Amino acid sequence: MTFIETHDHLHQVTYANWESTAQDFQIQMSKQSNDLKDQQNAKKNLISRKINQFKYPEETINTKFKDWRSDVHHLPDPEDLDLIGEYQEFLNKLQSDNLPKFEKKFNDYLQETITNKIADFRMFFEGWSESIKDNIATLNDSLRGIDFRSKDFKTYIQLVAPTRLNDEIKEFKQLLMSAIPNIREIEKNPDAQRQHFNQHIEPLIQKLDQEEWRKRVMQVRSWFSYKAEEFYREDQRKFKTYENMGQLSGGEKAQLTYTILGSAIAYQFGLTVEGLQSNSFRFIAIDEAFKAQDEDKARYLINLCKQLHLQLLVVTPSDNIHIVENDISFVHYVERKNEQHSWLYDMPIEQFNEEKREFLHA
Repeated sequence: MTFIETHDHLHQVTYANWESTAQDFQIQMSKQSNDLKDQQNAKKNLISRKINQFKYPEETINTKFKDWRSDVHHLPDPEDLDLIGEYQEFLNKLQSDNLPKFEKKFNDYLQETITNKIADFRMFFEGWSESIKDNIATLNDSLRGIDFRSKDFKTYIQLVAPTRLNDEIKEFKQLLMSAIPNIREIEKNPDAQRQHFNQHIEPLIQKLDQEEWRKRVMQVRSWFSYKAEEFYREDQRKFKTYENMGQLSGGEKAQLTYTILGSAIAYQFGLTVEGLQSNSFRFIAIDEAFKAQDEDKARYLINLCKQLHLQLLVVTPSDNIHIVENDISFVHYVERKNEQHSWLYDMPIEQFNEEKREFLHA
């Protein structure tokens, strides 16, 4: 609209009212000018505050967006409104980049990925726990075929591993369980996934960030207590329970250790009871196996190796060779002369026994 159109009352100006009309018009224009200046100043103050809030935001913004200060550092100060065009360009760039869209997409992807990983994480520990149980069951199959006692009656050993959960392990398992989302609730409520993440997954991550706690609860072997039980072979009745080694003599400790270790070797290397596989490696060496042991326990070790069909190299002083001479086929006899030289004699056990008899009758 033109000036005349907006001020049509000026058509009514006459010589008689000219001065009063001009005075009223000046007052009106002055008032409008002052109003516009006030509005302009108010707009400038508002823009300055907004720019100041944008360039120097609250600490929560800086915490959430680590690069905020460096990204806006080049923009002019709030007082330089003549350069406000730089803020407009920055706004256009933000709008064209559409970062909120990608942030939502990233957050959705992140939460979905973490949720899936948490499920895999939980399955890993469940699988580890089941693996321990399966391994013990397999070891027990091997142990069932080994005679632990055979002098007056026959027995065999079985391993048991009842669950032993302290408060920390219970807390860990509960956190794992709670971290798995309810898919139906998430599908019904769009915000449920974020709420689940904040309420259940984030607390688990925070606890796992505590190294000492993490080491204690993530060692699945510590979720069980282990003991050995001895059973009569004849009627499967329990004969004795071994919960720790402190109650056993040195020989009993060794016998129990040999039995479980032998079963573990049979399991680890896939040895069967028959022991007839031509392509299986069954060689073990035992150094001073009979030291500080009575002969019954020492012979038990030899019989155990026989039951497992192991090829055995026994390193022992000559005064203990009578323990094994009925069960070995070859001798590598080492003789030291003048504490300076060593001589090695290789011979079948028959030759060794013959030369020993000749030496004793000489």
